[in-house]
Amino acid sequence: MKSVVIGGKEGEKEEIPADIVIIGKWMMPEVDLAWDAGVDIGESGGIVTDRSMHVKKGRGHITNVYAVGDCTEVVDAITHRPRLNQLASTAVTQATVIADNILSDISEQPGLYSPCEYCFGPTAADVGGVLIGSVGVTSEAASRAGIKTISGKATKLTKARYFPGATPLTLKLIFDAYTKKLIGAQMIGEFTVAERVNELGLAIRAGITAEEMRSMERCYDPSLALLVDVTVDAATAALGITPVY
Repeated sequence: MKSVVIGGKEGEKEEIPADIVIIGKWMMPEVDLAWDAGVDIGESGGIVTDRSMHVKKGRGHITNVYAVGDCTEVVDAITHRPRLNQLASTAVTQATVIADNILSDISEQPGLYSPCEYCFGPTAADVGGVLIGSVGVTSEAASRAGIKTISGKATKLTKARYFPGATPLTLKLIFDAYTKKLIGAQMIGEFTVAERVNELGLAIRAGITAEEMRSMERCYDPSLALLVDVTVDAATAALGITPVY
């Protein structure tokens, strides 16, 4: 690709040089059937459910009627506000909850019951060989929700520089300014992005603080990982401490 042509006002066209073009398109859920049935549609445009994934109608929820996937509204784990999260990872989590709850009713084993967790939104994408990942909130999303934050950013190699395949990874960590708990992370690199998204998503869920991340012992092998990981540097920067290594 050398360029892209975009349309302007009154049929005007403009050619812009470009190596990569990313098209981001918002997708609204298809909820006509639910709307016609009188099921509640939330402010985000998705079907409202309880934590068992039963659909909501009026003041209550309908037994044995569930919604799952792109058409449903989720509750953000950080802002506690409703939103959409139209990803396969969210859908499979919701489907597991529904299956557990159906089996719990059939087998009369309440222990199978599992409520749907609030949404952390872990995502990863490959854009022309560059991996991008995110989990939790961004600084902008936290600000819109009235959450005061501190953040730290660091760039380090994924392994010792003298080993083949050592490439840089940039990581930003976002913490609640008062509790110092991790609430968001974004990263970009060529390797280990998806694995780090999952690791940091678990850290957010567990309420890990910046101090704990900074002092956490990590595995080390120069052919696989650095002695001081980029996560440690980013957490240290968020605390306003200058690394001494």
